[in-house]
Amino acid sequence: ELASPGYRPPCILEETPGMPSDIAFRICAIRETFEECGILVALNKFQLKQRQEAKKPFVKSTAIDYSLLKEWRARVEQNDENFLSLCHELQVVPDVWALAEWCNWLTPVMHPLTGPPKRPTRYDTMFYLTFMDSEDYPHTEPDNQEAFSPEVKTVLNFIL
Repeated sequence: ELASPGYRPPCILEETPGMPSDIAFRICAIRETFEECGILVALNKFQLKQRQEAKKPFVKSTAIDYSLLKEWRARVEQNDENFLSLCHELQVVPDVWALAEWCNWLTPVMHPLTGPPKRPTRYDTMFYLTFMDSEDYPHTEPDNQEAFSPEVKTVLNFIL
């Protein structure tokens, strides 16, 4: 079961055509993580079967050749609809079960500062956590547009 007990954010409660909002947000989070960090949180059919049979909450993510992932990442960045093609060609499914809800952020209503009056903008965003296998971390590479990777050691040395 995916749903967290207790309060459900409005964005999750909204009905969407085609699939439950909770699933759609999780797939979107997995796609965004792939686009921004190069990490694909997905399972192949053997891992999916293992999860179903063992009722294990966490199964090691699928290991896929980095050069192939880099090629697909470029395609997905050009058109997010290519994420479905990626899953189909690599024979994987987004591991929506590996995501734990962390928080929901609903921004205040924002009005444009310039130009003609427009409908106010408001963003409603879900944040999720997942755990990676400590023995086999995936290769990560930030996109340096939405995700950045500063040298942590340099920052810590500066602070200390």
